[in-house]
Amino acid sequence: MRGICPTTVLLASLVLAGCGGGGGGGAAPTPPPVCVDPCGITVTWNANPEQAVNQAGGGYRVYSSLSPNTPLGDATLVTVPFDLVTGSTPTSASLQLTAGTWYVRVTAFSALNSLGSAPSQAMAVAVP
Repeated sequence: MRGICPTTVLLASLVLAGCGGGGGGGAAPTPPPVCVDPCGITVTWNANPEQAVNQAGGGYRVYSSLSPNTPLGDATLVTVPFDLVTGSTPTSASLQLTAGTWYVRVTAFSALNSLGSAPSQAMAVAVP
């Protein structure tokens, strides 16, 4: 049976952290688990310094698609709003993606700009 492979992607510099294998003690290393569809992927990005993004009515939108040129309106959307409880805006999101190469883009929004910023450059995420 295959295990779930939690993976992290940092959009600022595109770091894909693998699932980590095992190994040690002279035994053959355990291969990293292969994701079960869908696979839990965590993407992170650098915070937008604009005050309005980091208060009520602000946040981020994370778009994922199988093509880097997919219009945002056709991509899968996850909204990451300002958290009233913690008083901060998270800079990460969990995505459930199937195996393949996905492209992720992030926009910032606020009460002053509900349409949001221009999207980040599409970052490729290879899901095993």
